[in-house]
Amino acid sequence: MHSQRGFTLIELLVAISIFSIIGLASYQLLQTAIEGKNRITRSTEDTLAIARVVDMMTSDFSQLVPRRIRNNYGEWLAPLIFEEGDYLVEFTRTGWINPSGKKRSTLQRVAYSFDYDEGTLTRLFWEVLDRAEESAPVEEIILSNVEECLVAPVLDDSVQVQSESAPYLPIAIEIAIFIESSPTVLRTVRLVENAPSSYVEGPKKGTGQNAET
Repeated sequence: MHSQRGFTLIELLVAISIFSIIGLASYQLLQTAIEGKNRITRSTEDTLAIARVVDMMTSDFSQLVPRRIRNNYGEWLAPLIFEEGDYLVEFTRTGWINPSGKKRSTLQRVAYSFDYDEGTLTRLFWEVLDRAEESAPVEEIILSNVEECLVAPVLDDSVQVQSESAPYLPIAIEIAIFIESSPTVLRTVRLVENAPSSYVEGPKKGTGQNAET
C-alpha cells in the first residue's frame, strides 16, 4: 500500500499567497482600466458639452443686430453691452425661431452670466424685446466646472469715432472658456457686416451707458 501524501501547511500558505498576489494585481489592473474608461467618458462628455455651448454662443453672436431695447424701467439699453450688472454680455439677436406661430418678434434679447463661486455659465433670454416692469429672463445653466469665461469685442482700428447717427458694432466677438482639466477653448465669432440700421429704435441712437460698443 502506498500512502497518499497531501499538501503541507507551508505549501498551502505559499499557494494562498500566490493567488492573493495574482488577485490583487488583477484587481488593480481592472481598477486602473475602469478609472481610465471613466476619465475618457468624462473627457468626451465635457468636450461634447463645450462644443454645444460654443456652437450656441456662435449662433447667438453671429446673428447680433443693432437693435436697442428698453429695460424694466423704460430706459434705453444699447444693442451690445459688456460686463454690465450680473452679465458678461447682453445683446439683441435676430433669427428667433417661432415654430408655434405665436405673435411675437423674431428678435430676442440674450445675455450670458458666469458664476465664479459655482463655476457655471448661464444663458438668459427674455420672452419680450422691450421689457415690462415685471419682465424676468428665462435662465438655463449651459456649462459647469468652468474656471473662467471671457467675452470681449474685436474692434476695427480704422474706426476712430462712433457716430450717434449710425450704430457701430465690433467686427467680431472673442470667446474664451477655461474648463477644469480640459484645454482652453478659444473662438472668434465674426459679426455680420453692414447689419440693417432699421433695427435701431429710439430718439437718440448711440446714447446711454456702453452704447453701440
